[in-house]
Amino acid sequence: MNTQDYFVPARLLNYMKIDIFTKSRLWLIGAAVFGGMSLLISGFTALGGNTGNFHFYYYGVFLFLGGLYTTSRAYSEMHLGEASYSYISLPASTLEKTIGKVLIYGLGYALFVTVFYTGVSIFSEFLNGIFFSRTHPVFKPFGYNFWLMLSIFIVFQTIFLMGSAWFKSFSFIKTLLFLILLSFLTFIVVIVAFKLIFWSFFDGWNLNRGLDSLLINLQKGGTIQKMVDAKRNIESFDEVFKYIWKVFMWGLLPLGGIASVYFKLKETEV
Repeated sequence: MNTQDYFVPARLLNYMKIDIFTKSRLWLIGAAVFGGMSLLISGFTALGGNTGNFHFYYYGVFLFLGGLYTTSRAYSEMHLGEASYSYISLPASTLEKTIGKVLIYGLGYALFVTVFYTGVSIFSEFLNGIFFSRTHPVFKPFGYNFWLMLSIFIVFQTIFLMGSAWFKSFSFIKTLLFLILLSFLTFIVVIVAFKLIFWSFFDGWNLNRGLDSLLINLQKGGTIQKMVDAKRNIESFDEVFKYIWKVFMWGLLPLGGIASVYFKLKETEV
């Protein structure tokens, strides 16, 4: 039901409540599976004498694997044939249906996993201390690495949300394949850009020979001016690449995913 693209906070909250209620079983089953596995693996590693930072890395697995799979099921109602009409007729605008899913499966899921797994890690190490007299550090949701991990998850969550809206079946696998293809194309663009900047050092398109030629010119056969120019080009390439990568990673990628979801919902409702 397209109630025009108005944004009404109360209506958005009602839509999010409905979505959380209908998907709560999937969340609880996933939490039980990951939580139970954490208790078992933590116990076995403590018994074996490993007291490393187990919980931080397992949290990452829980966050990404569980979160991205759950996100890939976010718009599953849209692909159920006649049953999809009940979802389309929900009293929320296309904008609200888009923002609601982003909040639930991005910030909402991250908050749920962080709070839940902090409790699991405390309980796990309480048991390890009693039975094995060895413990891992409990999970602490602080620090640069934690926030970086969370930020990366939010970005990729929007891509899997897009996959959920666009792919009718096997959305998780198809989105993974899409990301692999996107990574390959990005790699090709970087290689082409590198060749265009350092074209005089390449012999054809052979990258290895091109790099060898670059090193030979810099170390043995190149003039001082040529070395200065090459160094300046390398620094420029590095700065430009870092800037483009930041814009793409933290801007274009998530905004493109969200926009793609919005237009797909718009098309479906029409």
